[in-house]
Amino acid sequence: MLSFDINKYSQRLIAHIQRLTPNVEVGLILCVTTLIVAIPAVIIYRLYFHPLAEVPGRKIHTITGFLTQWKSHIIGTWLREAAQLHRQYGPIVRIGPNHIAVDGSIGWPQVYGHQPGKAEFSKYPNFIFPGDGMSLIGAQKDDHRRQRRRPG
Repeated sequence: MLSFDINKYSQRLIAHIQRLTPNVEVGLILCVTTLIVAIPAVIIYRLYFHPLAEVPGRKIHTITGFLTQWKSHIIGTWLREAAQLHRQYGPIVRIGPNHIAVDGSIGWPQVYGHQPGKAEFSKYPNFIFPGDGMSLIGAQKDDHRRQRRRPG
């Protein structure tokens, strides 16, 4: 028959916890120290050493993309703020640690316009209608031309 002595097990548990306590304290100190060093290091990197550090924009957007995401997905005011940022900082604005916003005044013809004598950009594979040559949007160049020229 098994005997269960609560005092014996509770004393062993207390002794085990007391042995772990210094390790927990060291772990907490290590975590706090890491946060105290890592967070400012990341902020300094993003502000001064990041490849996009020279792109103008608000410092808060440079440090974190949270505000941009919050205003875009939760509040829904991002489009108005983006327009205001472009008025304030110019056609290229940094809106996150790794993101920039470009208004339509520059680059639009070079990216989306037709350039005679140059190869057309290929469609994104499986983007809208994978394998659907019947739709105008997903059609390849020859099918797209044929559908555009088809009478009424």
